[in-house]
This record gives sequence, structure tokens and C-alpha cells, in this order.
Amino acid sequence: MTRPIVLALATLCLALAGVGVATYKVVGQTRAELLSRLEESQRRQVDELARLLHDDIDHVGSDLRLLGNLVADAPTAADCRDDISAAITSVREYRFATVFDGDGTMLLSIADPTVDKAQSATITGALLAVAATAVKLPPGERAASQPFSVGPTWMRAFALSLPARRARRPAVVAIAVDTNTLFAKVRLLTADNASRVILLGSRGRPTSATDPQLAVAIDNLDAATMPQYGSLIRAMRAGESGLVHLPAAEARRLDLADATSVAAFAPVKIDGGGHWSVATVSSTAVYDQHERALVGRVGAAALMVSILLIGFGGYLVVTQRRAVVLRERLQASEALARAHARTQHVIDHIPTGVITCSVDGSILAVNHTLAARVTASAIGSSLATAFPDAPQAMVRVLEALLGAARASEQPQSLFGEAAALFGEEGCYNLHAVPVDLRSAEPRLLLVIEDVSRVHALESQLLRAEKLVTVGELAAGMAHEVGTPLGVVRGRAEYVLRKIGAEHPQAKGVADIVDQIDHVTRTIRQLLDFSRVSPAVVQRVSVTHALGNVAELLRFEAERRQIAIDVESAAELEPASADPDRLQQVLVNLTKNALDASEPGGRVTLRACREESDGVRTRLRIDIEDRGCGIPAADLNRIFDPFYTTKKRGQGTGLGLAVTAQIVRNHGAEIRIVSEEGRGSCVSLLWPTAAAEERRSHG
Repeated sequence: MTRPIVLALATLCLALAGVGVATYKVVGQTRAELLSRLEESQRRQVDELARLLHDDIDHVGSDLRLLGNLVADAPTAADCRDDISAAITSVREYRFATVFDGDGTMLLSIADPTVDKAQSATITGALLAVAATAVKLPPGERAASQPFSVGPTWMRAFALSLPARRARRPAVVAIAVDTNTLFAKVRLLTADNASRVILLGSRGRPTSATDPQLAVAIDNLDAATMPQYGSLIRAMRAGESGLVHLPAAEARRLDLADATSVAAFAPVKIDGGGHWSVATVSSTAVYDQHERALVGRVGAAALMVSILLIGFGGYLVVTQRRAVVLRERLQASEALARAHARTQHVIDHIPTGVITCSVDGSILAVNHTLAARVTASAIGSSLATAFPDAPQAMVRVLEALLGAARASEQPQSLFGEAAALFGEEGCYNLHAVPVDLRSAEPRLLLVIEDVSRVHALESQLLRAEKLVTVGELAAGMAHEVGTPLGVVRGRAEYVLRKIGAEHPQAKGVADIVDQIDHVTRTIRQLLDFSRVSPAVVQRVSVTHALGNVAELLRFEAERRQIAIDVESAAELEPASADPDRLQQVLVNLTKNALDASEPGGRVTLRACREESDGVRTRLRIDIEDRGCGIPAADLNRIFDPFYTTKKRGQGTGLGLAVTAQIVRNHGAEIRIVSEEGRGSCVSLLWPTAAAEERRSHG
């Protein structure tokens, strides 16, 4: 495993751990905030309940004092009754009112019309009991009874001790209060099903406003099984305020939801001393549900983040592996590209022409050697388009060679193929090489090797070998044949002089002398051909040389009824040549032109200036005829020794060979263009004297 992958996985693990820690912190912080809000809400609620209870109880005390004052100041018993009846009628919570003297004798009793006789007896008993307590108290002090039930209604009796003014005057006024109506506000504020209320009276006993299950638990309190609830009740009885958390086990015993409950409690101060105590108990089940929902949402989000992180980690691993593979492929591609570039560089700089072809024969690439010799639109075209000057038969040969290489999957070659691929005749070695035939892009290489120069050198070597043979033959003939022929010719001339020209055998002897002279000339030509000496050059006027040749052969041309024309550019530069050798070359070529022409024909001798290679200045000398021409098969052999197209006995085959030898010895060049039946043109490219002088001094 690579270092980047290890770092990526470590980062992923840290990220997952971070997600877990963040989730835990978010859930814990959210729960703490919710619990804090619940506690704060409970405090506000219990404080509001304490305030309302204080106001209501204080209002009862105020009404009780008002009744006491009315009773004490009433002039007659009827007035007292009217005042009390008005109070009972106007205040819905007051159900019964009585007035007692100091001995506990009831002086006046007024009940709410809705109270029946049975209820009246129960209420009267409770009022008598609380009055008996109040009469013992100092004037202005109140006494209250325990809650008692009257049918479905819970009631309490309150009594106020009045100052004793005279005998048989009221000493205590007592009223029965409907606590259900009195504590209606408490029930309204705690109407939420998740909240329960505990209201303890001045003696620490639960009032009718207390939740029944909680009231039962107070009566049957077991400190061992419900320690927190016990501490709550003790704190309430002691008049304290605060918060107590009831565990889920105690909440279940109190018939609350199976969750932790929060109890907020506060005292309710009573005027004249003593206190009540109120508490609200709220379950955190709703908050637990919110917490679970939050945990679910946060957990789902954390899971999604974790999945994304894991997916991202997997993506990193896969990407890293792909990157390694791609890097290796890139390196391989770069190496392949470099190898291809090197191969292409090598192919481009091979002095042999190379064409890259697809299997269908279209051209894909051409190296530099061949690019200048094919058409510019060769890439993507066929061989016929690339070689527009080549004969169709030659193009078919190339296509067949590629087809054979493709079919056999082996290189195919043709050696020494004579063809005019580029518009002029040449000699070529052709090779078709298959390359990667089983790859996605199979290719074939067509290698065109121009061996025309090699072929020419081979011809020159063969000619040189012939020259050696001719030289050896000429030397032997000059020694072995020349001397006897000289003796024979001398004797023949002696006989011819003795017998005279009119002798019948004189013509035969003269023929012997002529034939001996012919043999002697042949031997001399052989000697000249085999012993060509370096030319001693000088400035020679080509125009003057052409005129001399035309004059020398004028009678011969007239005899054959052939015209000789001389065409020369004005102010032509002198040539660098041996005058005699140049004249010999021109005479030989002109005589051959006369031999090839028919009566009425014309031979043209032409000279002009030519820039041959951009550096040297040469003269072009043309000897042109309109005679029979030379067959194409004989063009490459006409400069060979002893090769002639003339009839037997009319030529030795050494004239053009000697001519070519003299031309080459002067550093010149000879070319021939001929078409059978339409004539020939022999061109001499001869160096000028000025160019040779610059070369020799340069």
C-alpha cells in the first residue's frame, strides 16, 4: 500500500472519529439544552402557581375578614344575614357561611341554594370543628380545616376569630370554600398530560388539587423505594423551593411515563403565618422522544457522512490504483512514443525511400528521402496518386508486392526493377515489409531503393573490365598483328607499282592495301581506346569547333543529301578542352547522326550556356538528328566497346566508347535521348574554361 493511500485512510479514520465525537457532543449538548429549558419552564410554572395560590388564598382571607367586619358591625341579625347572603351569592367558591358566639353556639347559618340537607350536615360539622379551633385563637387569626368531600366536591372550612364586644355577640365567622373551583387555575396551568401537580396544605397534607396517584404515594410514602420522591415531599413540607429529578423507576411507581421526571416546587406563603407548598412534576418522555428523533437524524446524517467518507476513501484508493495504472501506462506510452519518434527519425533519415501503408493500401506516412519525389497529397491517398508519372503496370507491381507481403506475413522483394517511377527511367530494389499485422493498426512498409547509380557504377565497372581486355588485346594485336600487316602492305604496294594501274590484277592488289589499312585503323583505335591519356586543355571556342566539323563533313553530307545546321548562342564562353579531342568527339557524333539519317534529312549542331547545378557553369552541345533512332533496349549499351547497331563490317563498335571515354576524361558528361523512328539527340555538358580555372585555383 502506497504512502498516499495510507495517509488517505488515516485521514478517513480521523474524519469518522470526528463525526462520532461531533455527533455525541451535539446529542449531549442538545439534551442538556432541552433539560435546561424544561427545568426553567418548570420553575416559571411553579412560581406562577405559587403566586396564583397565594393570591387566591389571600383573597379568601380578605373576604373572611370583610365578612367578620360586616358581622361585627351589623346593627341587627337581619342585616348580618343580608350581608352574608350577598357574599355567598356573589362569590362562586363560597358554599356555606356560619356565625358562632364565644361559646360555640351557632348564631347564623346561610347555605348556597345548591347544597342539599345531607351536604349541609357534613359542611356544618366541618364548620363547627374549625370554629371551635378559631375561637381559641387571638382576634383576627384564621383557622382552616382539612379537605373534606361533599359528593364530588372537595371543600375546606375557614374560620376567623372576631374581637369579643358583648355577650351573645358573634365571636367567630366561618365559611366553607369549594376547593375545586378555587384550584381551577392550578388545574388549568397543569392541563398538560405530561405534568402533574402536588399542592400541600398548611399541615403538609395533599389538597384536592393534588394528582390522585401522587396523593396516594404521599400517604403511602416508602422512602426506601422512592428516595427522591420522599426528599421532594420533605422539602415541600419544610417550605423550601427547588428542583428534584425523579428517576424512571420512581416515575413508573407514580404512574408517570417511563422516563426521568423533573419536579419543581415552591412554597405558598399564607398571611398570618404558615405556608402551603405547590409542585409540578413533568416527565421528560417527550424530550426523550425529541432526543431519540434528534439522535436518529444526527445519526442518519453521521451515517451518510460516514458513508460518503468511506465512499470517498474507497474512491481515493481506486483513484490511487488507477493513477498508478495510468502512470505506468503513461510511462509506457511515453517510452513507446520515444521509441516511435526514434524509429520515425531513423526512417526519415534513411537515404532510401520508405512509405508506410495501411492494409488497404492507403499511404499513412512518407519519409524525408521520398517526400520530395512524390505528390504533396500523397498522405491518405493511394499509390497511383502518389506516383502520377509511373506507368500503371508499375503501380500494379507495387500493389501486388504489398498484397503478397500482407498475405504471407513475410517480407517480399524485387531486385533491379527497371521502371520510370518518377518520370524518368531508373533501376530500383523494391521491398514490402509487414509490420504488426495483428495489432490494432496493422501496417506495411514499402521500401524503394534507388540503385540507378549503383547500376551505372556496375556498368562502368563492366566497361572498365572490357577496357582492360581491349587494352590487353590491342597490345597483343599491335605487336603480333601490326608488324606482319606492315610487311604485307609493303609487299602489296611494291607489287602494285611493278604491275601498274592498268594491270588486270591491280584492283585486287589495291583492295589488299585498303583492307590492310582498315585493320591498321582498327588496331590504332584499340590502342587509342586502351591508352587514353589525360587531356591537355585550353580555351576552345565551341562555335568555331562546330563550324570546323560542319565544314569537314560537308562533302560527306552532300553526298548523302543531308543538311547540316549550326546553331550557337552569341558571345558563348570558351570551353575547357583539348581541341583535337573535342573535334574527334564532335566528328564521331556527327558521323553517327549522318549514318542514322535518310536522304533529305537534317542534322543540327547546337551550343548554348547552361546553369547545371547552381555552382558550375557548363556549355550544352547538342547533336540532333531526325533519323531512325535507337531502340530502348539498346540505349544502355551503346557506349559499350564493340557494341554497334550498324551492319556487319560497317562499324567496329568503338567510336561511341572512345567518345564517352574522351568526354569523361575532360570532366564532362554525355547524355542521349532517343525515340525509335523519330531520331536522337546526344547532349554534351562541357565545363567552361572560366569555371575550370576557378575550380583549379579555389
